[in-house]
Amino acid sequence: MNLQSTSHSDQGYADLHFLIIDDNQMMRHWLRSQVINTGAKIIDQAPSFGSALRMLKSDQRYDVILCDYNLDESRDGQQLFEEARRNNLLSPTSVWIMVTGERDYQQIFSAVELLPDDYLLKPFTSATLQKRVNRALHRARALAEPNQYFFSGEYDRCIDICQQTLLNPHPYTNDLRRIYGEAMLQTGKYTEAHQYYINQLQSGLELPWARLGLARACFHMEKNDEAHDLLELIILESPDYLQAHDWMAQIQERLGNPQVAKEILTETLHKNPKALWRHREIVRVALQSDDHATAARAYEALHNHGRGSSFLSPGDFSGYALLLTAIHDQKNSNKLRQLGDLLRNFFSTERRFDFARLVTEHALAITSNSSRTEAQIYSQMKAAITQAIESNDRLALLNAAIRDKDDEVIHTTARALFLDHDGNKQMQKRIHEQFPSDLHNLAKQVEIEAKREAKSLEERAIALAIAGDLTGAIDEFDRLSKTRPTLSILYNAGVALAKWVEKYGWTAERGAQLDRYINGIQTIDPSSLKLKRLQDFRAHLPSSNNKTKYVLNQQS
Repeated sequence: MNLQSTSHSDQGYADLHFLIIDDNQMMRHWLRSQVINTGAKIIDQAPSFGSALRMLKSDQRYDVILCDYNLDESRDGQQLFEEARRNNLLSPTSVWIMVTGERDYQQIFSAVELLPDDYLLKPFTSATLQKRVNRALHRARALAEPNQYFFSGEYDRCIDICQQTLLNPHPYTNDLRRIYGEAMLQTGKYTEAHQYYINQLQSGLELPWARLGLARACFHMEKNDEAHDLLELIILESPDYLQAHDWMAQIQERLGNPQVAKEILTETLHKNPKALWRHREIVRVALQSDDHATAARAYEALHNHGRGSSFLSPGDFSGYALLLTAIHDQKNSNKLRQLGDLLRNFFSTERRFDFARLVTEHALAITSNSSRTEAQIYSQMKAAITQAIESNDRLALLNAAIRDKDDEVIHTTARALFLDHDGNKQMQKRIHEQFPSDLHNLAKQVEIEAKREAKSLEERAIALAIAGDLTGAIDEFDRLSKTRPTLSILYNAGVALAKWVEKYGWTAERGAQLDRYINGIQTIDPSSLKLKRLQDFRAHLPSSNNKTKYVLNQQS
């Protein structure tokens, strides 16, 4: 079915399925009456964040979601929208309209940056509601087909659909062009994207998205000066275009200015403090420049604004707890208790957070000077050592083992970390920082051992690849990825597989292998540049079993 051909006028409001989300019963009744006045018949209601999320996760797909911004004290409509989008709970034709009585600039700006389909200020009439719903539905359905392929990762198909649709007049030509360019960037076709965005800008229209797209293409092509100048112009002309600030921070970091990158991200967060990914970026950049105080503040904000969010990982808790033990501040015990409360309140049923809970309790014992409790919890950490999956978990385990003078765990954990992050100078520095001065020589010795082990582990697979036996090489790397999934092995396995695909063509089996390598790297080091390279390659692989050939872009 051509999704473009279906419009709200064809089926009428009586057939649309509405979901009203508001924690205030009177407001839910008021919103329901306004919706009924539009002619709607099928209306569900959710009184809380949790109930709304359960309904969105059900088999029911909603046409229109009216969500109040202020849901409860801990989580809001913006976070719910992020959860729905991140977990693919909305159909391509669903529309999400944020509703609020607030007129605070920061709140409105925070919601709008996520790009809901509309934003309504209370009070409003049923006529206004109907007008805005009509407009949102019309746009969503006109762009449903390219959006469907884009959000499912079928970027080449998305590009084809955009090209075909743009041959004829279309009410949302500008949106189609924007989706087209974004899909090109996602496939790693940076040279083609670069020329595409230049053509768009030469049309004479003011298109900030095209200028940003051109800057991003330049960034990936390592045309740093051109990218910098473009971003500077966007920020000057459109200071609220926050994506431009994000990319400027990346440029500054690449140019060796982590302090400037940190300042840009911090300033950007003042406009939208609920952008969780920016808090995590500040943590990473701050730790790179040994600014523990800024990293701790960013961690605190990440957890305050991200309560219960699927964006948070166990490593976010372990990393923050580990940092608080390194900063001598009497207030840190209270912060650790609050961190423990967040784990209990929002992640108690998720087993993958169990080790992070132990790390938090261990850190609290340290800051409370309770050596007996510290020793007891460390014993539990040792018993649950296989649950320490993320790098921050294992850094915390290493720190605890050093405090306990547990030589065996010190050695095995440090070696595993050095193996995982071979070539990552920032992480290697953090590993060394866990060792006190009298153990620096031990740290160096373990690092050397890890490098030798990494080299010997991969020698056979690399030799096979050099000899031209790509099938043998990826089979050997695949075996290693299952028995010793280090960052280096997972990445080199992915590169070998990519070269195999370039030579022989894609198959579903190879795609599944690559997904496993990518997921493994993401677990170990979510900010890894190696992860980005493989993701860029994977992005333009098809979802059906054909033999189209693709090329791994080495510049990402």
